[in-house]
Amino acid sequence: MKGIVSCVAIAATGLLGTFIPLCSARVAAPPLHQDTAIIPVGTLEVDTKGLRRFVEVDEIFERDADGNATTLAGPSPITDDVWQKMVSKGCNILQACAANDGDAAEWVGRSGTAESPYQNFPRDLDFWGYKEQDALVAFRRVAPDYQEAYAALGLDPAKELGDRGHGPNVVVAYLHDEDKTIDNVVYKKTEANFRTIINTKDAVIIGWYKFGPAYNGGMQPPAVTTLPKLKNWSDIAFLSWKAQGGSGNLKYIWSAQISNTIIPGLLGRALVEGKRKDDNLDKTKPFDEDKECDKFRWKDQVAFSMSSDAGKALLGSPNGRGAGHLLLEHKSTFGEKTTLSHVTFYCSGKDDEEINFIFHVQT
Repeated sequence: MKGIVSCVAIAATGLLGTFIPLCSARVAAPPLHQDTAIIPVGTLEVDTKGLRRFVEVDEIFERDADGNATTLAGPSPITDDVWQKMVSKGCNILQACAANDGDAAEWVGRSGTAESPYQNFPRDLDFWGYKEQDALVAFRRVAPDYQEAYAALGLDPAKELGDRGHGPNVVVAYLHDEDKTIDNVVYKKTEANFRTIINTKDAVIIGWYKFGPAYNGGMQPPAVTTLPKLKNWSDIAFLSWKAQGGSGNLKYIWSAQISNTIIPGLLGRALVEGKRKDDNLDKTKPFDEDKECDKFRWKDQVAFSMSSDAGKALLGSPNGRGAGHLLLEHKSTFGEKTTLSHVTFYCSGKDDEEINFIFHVQT
């Protein structure tokens, strides 16, 4: 592909003058998308209840005979095939971040520039049927438990709650709640729900709720399959950041309260690949937050470098790739070759265990 070189070549030559992870092999998987077509792994099965159960790269669903999603199945072990797909996806993201804008365009299926077409707040949100929501009550009561990590990182944890308190952390919430007809195509509301915590003072974006159109639309009766083109968390997060006056000084991209069913399997394997805590851990065993989170509080955080397969796999995961797309599709704001150095994993929460990934931005 013209203008794009492998991670191996970049790392070996220092061509770009910044931190670039080393990939074990050339990875050819463009274009990159956050909501890619589902890649089936494994075999369709029919259980005694007539439900079809199959594994997708991003989620594990149970569907009825008509193909409608009914429930999310529990975490499953990650096969070598799925693990390598996540590593490859993370590697592709890092290559695109490190490339100049014109070359990165090829990796997101565009021509000339990788820049997202969704730059206009609030017009783009209104145009595609998103409505701003009042999430202050939820922000007070059930927001991610980020205070300990904030204190350790020297950040201000105070929340902006109107008459109940003022601080730099603002919750910005959008619901895809309006049908739209655009270019003679009907886009039904999907009930996609995004809540993002923006802190422009300390340069933090926290992805709190990230239930996008592909996921929530699939859960509607009947399933909504014609999705709005504005559908990715990275675009919603960028518009939320821009609405609060955010500039290019981003330091942390945080994925909080992670509930995606593929993550425990990926995390379990990442901990083994990283040889932390217990070298005898079974790499096929999903991480069990209810039983294991106490071993991974902030004081026992684990950092995965983007030079490692574990770091790239977490970046390529459903709760990581949005961080990469936020940078690579907004180079004019965050810097043409701004990348990610590592991801920190830790558990928070008192009543409910919460998995957190903090992606560290490097310019």
